This record gives sequence, structure tokens and C-alpha cells, in this order.
Amino acid sequence: EAMYAGILLFAINPVQTQVVIYLSALSELYAGLFVGLSLWLYLLFRDLKKPKHLILSCVCVFLALLAKEIGFIPLLLIPLLEGYLNKAEGNKPNYKKLFKIGAIYLVPVVMAGGLLILNYEALSAGVRGDMSTLTYFITQWRAYLRYLLMFFVAYDLNFDNLSFGFSTS
Repeated sequence: EAMYAGILLFAINPVQTQVVIYLSALSELYAGLFVGLSLWLYLLFRDLKKPKHLILSCVCVFLALLAKEIGFIPLLLIPLLEGYLNKAEGNKPNYKKLFKIGAIYLVPVVMAGGLLILNYEALSAGVRGDMSTLTYFITQWRAYLRYLLMFFVAYDLNFDNLSFGFSTS
């Protein structure tokens, strides 16, 4: 029933919400692809004990993080997966092994994070001018409320409408 309600909502409501846009966004697809590959390669590493699979899994985490923030998902899923598989195999949890693997996966995370931080330039800096980030956040409440209303009432169907203007004080 919930699925049909969701389909009906998006069939009737023509607003291009972030959820709908993200379903077709390439960055989400790339991140999802690399997350899936990373988990698959980790399972291959676990079964075949070949280090190349672990290295390739880390490379996939790095690429997933560059595509989208959801690239950190393997860092959460691998320990859970390892714990589940250990239990299913009748083994005790091996925390030392989990710690080693977690440390290995921190390498692509630190590399991707460093690369993103070094090359990050706030897109809104040109709009804000000399205004601090906090002041800008506070002045944009009228926009947040407008976007919330646009989600429920289909009008002015472009979320990136620049004619709305930006608050400057």
C-alpha cells in the first residue's frame, strides 16, 4: 500500500523534488555502482584471501566518495557484514581483524576527504559576498519555507529559480 501511495504522490505531484531528481542523478548512480563493487570485492577478498581484491575495494570506496557522500556506506556495512558472516559460520567475532580492515579503509577516506577539502570552493560564496555562513543560513529561512511549501503545493516548479533572489541581510 505504501508503494502505491508513493507512486501516486509522484504521478500527481509534478514538482521535481530532490528525491525524484536524485533517482536519476549520475553522481548517485556512480556512487551506488562503486559502493556495490566495493562490497562485492570485499566479499571476494574474504573468500579468496587475495589482497588485490581488498585494494580494489578500497579504490572503489575512494571513487564512491568522490562521486557522492554516500560512498562511506561500505565503512558501515563491512563490519556489520563481517559480524553477520562470522556468526553464520559459527565463529567468534574477530575484533582485531575488523580493526585492521577498518584501518585499511580509512586510507581512501582520508585521501578522498583531503582531495575534496583542498579543492572545495563554496558555490554560495559569490552570492553571500562578505556575509558569514551563519548569517547567510539565518537569512535564508524564507527560502526554506518556500521550498517546503513547493513540495506540497505544485507552483513555480523550478527549485533553482533565481528570480526568487537571495537575502543579503
